[in-house]
Amino acid sequence: MTDTQLKNLINFCFNFSRDMNMPLLGSDATYILEKWEKYIGMTPIKNDALCISELLKTQKLFTEHKIKRDATYDKIEVLILWHHRWKDEYDEVKEILYFLLVINSNEYPKWTPRRLRDEFIKMLGDPEKINDYPYNFLHDLVKQQIQNWLNIPLINRDYNLCLLID
Repeated sequence: MTDTQLKNLINFCFNFSRDMNMPLLGSDATYILEKWEKYIGMTPIKNDALCISELLKTQKLFTEHKIKRDATYDKIEVLILWHHRWKDEYDEVKEILYFLLVINSNEYPKWTPRRLRDEFIKMLGDPEKINDYPYNFLHDLVKQQIQNWLNIPLINRDYNLCLLID
């Protein structure tokens, strides 16, 4: 993974961070896809478990068996809401949305470059396929937050290790 690819991944994640007041449910699916294409530019690995029929089955199991609501159930509910809002567009963005939902389940100071990369690999695919040209159209406040985050010694060290290890 190159420096540019890692920066693009981080920029994409911060762009859709809840801490940047980016309400994903309020965003248009085409906006998310546009930013995905500019920053990432690859087709994510398909995950059939995120299809609406599978989500509804899982939600029903929780209800029928009186399973205590947990983080998994909450994510399922949010994905169902996204499906109701975006209908057909949901299928195009479901893997990306799930990735954003997972990384936003922790506040960004808990993020590390390696964790973002590892979650990306697990859910979306090979980070070597991320666009290797910079896309620098972030709001100045988001840029400043990223810079503040990268200035944290542990984060900076992890960033540099990500570049060395890959």
